[in-house]
Parts: sequence; C-alpha cells; structure tokens
Amino acid sequence: MPSIIKTFMGLLLLSLWGCSGQSLLSTAVSPVSPETYPAAVSADSYLLLPPADMPATMLLKQRVTLSIKGQQRQFLVISKFSTERIVLVALLPTGQKLFTLDYDGIELKQESLSPVEIPTRDILAIMQFALWPEISVRQYYARSTGWITLFSDNQRELRRASGSLLKISYHPQGLSVDNFQHGYQVEISTLEKVDL
Repeated sequence: MPSIIKTFMGLLLLSLWGCSGQSLLSTAVSPVSPETYPAAVSADSYLLLPPADMPATMLLKQRVTLSIKGQQRQFLVISKFSTERIVLVALLPTGQKLFTLDYDGIELKQESLSPVEIPTRDILAIMQFALWPEISVRQYYARSTGWITLFSDNQRELRRASGSLLKISYHPQGLSVDNFQHGYQVEISTLEKVDL
C-alpha cells in the first residue's frame, strides 16, 4: 500500500513545470455522489474522492523524479494521509519549500512559494486513484459514466473509450506513473514511512 501513495507525489510535482504564476490558491470543492460527480467536471477530468475512504493514516517522505520533454527534475515530498485530511509539503533538494497542500474533503487549499500555477485538483485526484481502495475507485470512476479502470497486483490503469489516460506501475524500488493524457513520466521512491 505505501508505494501506491507515490503516484500523487509525482503528479503533484508535474505542475511545477506548468503554467503562469499564482502565489495563493484556495478552491472550494463540494462533496458529490458518484452519480452526480462526472457532470460537475469535464469529460476527462480526474475525480476527487473522499478522504474518509483512505484505509490508513501515515506519514511519508519521498523522492520524486519527473521526466517531461527530455528533462528531469527531482523533489522531496513529505505528506500525511488520514481519513480527515491530506496535508503535503513539497521541497527542492536544497530544502527550500515550494508549496503546501491541504484537502479536508470539502476545501482544497494550496500555498505556493513557486512562481508557477500548480494544478492541485488533478494532482490530488490522481494520487487518490493510485492510493484509495479499489472498491472506492470503481464506485467513483464508474463504467456507466464512461470510465474504464483496470486493476492488477502490480498496476492500475485509467481509460476512456478513446484510449489510456493514466497507468501506475508498482515495483520493488517504488512506483512509476505514465500520464498519457499530459505526456510525462514519474519515478517515486519512499525514503521513510511512519504508520500513525
């Protein structure tokens, strides 16, 4: 299970290559049922899942290597996951804080010290796709709303009829993420894990 959490970290850091600057972002996210959620977002937007579905409380310290367009970047991510909230801090290798993320199931807050906008909502949703129990993921990413989810011991994949959007592969050294929708890869290794 701890390796699944690594997905979120890589996706979170993808955004650091992203868009235009924004120093503070706070977005209210209304809780919705699996039946109404897809109507609230675009067809290929990843879905936010309830923190209450998180199976364990843990603290993680991870190294993330992001590859996009032939370039690589490394970051350190410290995160706490619980059924009440998700809190995350991203740091440069020098220890300088880039941003913090706090999601309680209702409101998504981000404080950024980076000059780039970070797509926090999608990053969090991808992390949840990788980490949350299969039964919860299948409930929200329902086939009746056009999602196709594939699960095995070593992989999770998210598809639409048009093709694969996301593939998460688990291996002894950590986790790999292929985001076909946005064209990047992430390798994540856990440096420390504490069950709380």
